[in-house]
Amino acid sequence: MVRATDMKVWSWRRLLLQLPQYVIATVFALGGVAGLAWLLWTLWQGGDIGLKHGLLGLAGSVIAILGGVGMFMQAIRGPPPTVKEWFKVSFDDTQVRIRARPPHEPEVDVSFAWASIVRVIFEDGGLGGSDIFFIFTDAAEKPFVVLTEGEGGPEFSGALCGRGYFPPDIFMQAMRSSDGGCYVWPPLETTR
Repeated sequence: MVRATDMKVWSWRRLLLQLPQYVIATVFALGGVAGLAWLLWTLWQGGDIGLKHGLLGLAGSVIAILGGVGMFMQAIRGPPPTVKEWFKVSFDDTQVRIRARPPHEPEVDVSFAWASIVRVIFEDGGLGGSDIFFIFTDAAEKPFVVLTEGEGGPEFSGALCGRGYFPPDIFMQAMRSSDGGCYVWPPLETTR
């Protein structure tokens, strides 16, 4: 199995794994150049291709060239980093620390005390996204955000339930869902 970190540095392995993407990008770009060359050659030779066909040929050629170049650049950049590569939550008996370096966003390094938690909201990320805990404390106006797919996320989820801040039965119900729902504890009618 290929780890995401294997794709971040130049290597023969990365080149071989991304070779299909390079080939497709090259075919698109060369196809666009060939289409553009044919169009220009036909016009230069005095051929009549009509305005409609000429514009369609030009648009198709430009799209193919730009698409090929874009795919090639994406292959060079490699896949985007996974949540586990840029998000980490750690904790001890008294504190929780969140460190994140999301792509193209400012770095985050915050902490809060377990004892300051007043409410927890679990938001189901659906099938394609990360599940998120919003941790409300009496020490901050805004909630702290913990992505369960990040490093330490599963352990944090267990500790949160184990310490009584989110009931395990509600957590299991939330984990089984994939509809993007929210689960709140304690319920909004009461506070802890």
